[in-house]
Amino acid sequence: MAGIFSRLQARIFGNNRPEDTTYRPEIDCIVDTASVTCRDTLPSGQVLPAYRDSLVHIQTFWKTAETSRDKEALLPLLSDHVREYPQETLRQMMVNFERKTRDIPTDYRDPLLTAVHEEIFDTHHRLMTEGSYEGERHWRKTSLREGFTEYCIMVQRATTRKAEEKDPSILSLHYALACYAMYIEDGPGHPVETPFPGGLSVEQDGRIYYCPVRDHADDVPFALCPFCPAVQTTGVHLIRDPQERARIQKQAYIDNYFTNFKG
Repeated sequence: MAGIFSRLQARIFGNNRPEDTTYRPEIDCIVDTASVTCRDTLPSGQVLPAYRDSLVHIQTFWKTAETSRDKEALLPLLSDHVREYPQETLRQMMVNFERKTRDIPTDYRDPLLTAVHEEIFDTHHRLMTEGSYEGERHWRKTSLREGFTEYCIMVQRATTRKAEEKDPSILSLHYALACYAMYIEDGPGHPVETPFPGGLSVEQDGRIYYCPVRDHADDVPFALCPFCPAVQTTGVHLIRDPQERARIQKQAYIDNYFTNFKG
């Protein structure tokens, strides 16, 4: 299995790490959320005058959100913040990503755009629906996952850096939608079935989410990856053929049964 893992890693990444100049641009399009020109994660303090008021509003929201200690406190803050954005902003997010991926081969770009559409519009719908629901919520866990405070701090830095180049409003919306997915729903930052080069994708197995680039994207500034609950794709999840994967899983269950229960 280790040999399979190595070959699939090479297929996705080649021999390159994200910090290499040859790092695959198809992967960058997904994990590089902030898309800031400068790779320095510390703000320079040179916010463009046109975006100062917007940045102050955004920073105030994320500093308030940072104090949340459970989902009941965070959910209304997120829904109120996202509700400030008109539907046109969601469409603009989609247009921006379409432009960002225009040079990617169509056979990969088309399913990727489908996943991004879900990431934007479906997540927005779920957040607005749950935010307006007045009944009892049945969360498996009401506490926020570890790392939430750090996530809010990261977003404040990312939006400040963005305001040194462009309007940070859409970026804040992107992070707010991802925050709902990762810290209210406890799901991955990119939805299940988001494809990556090499034929692998984000997957769910029970309550565990797998991502083929989870351990390879932490060095991208302001990425969602370090805060995502998904784990690196390993083992049988590296097998692309669903029938072959099912066969190996069934065999593993049988082997486990005879090893641990029938000694």
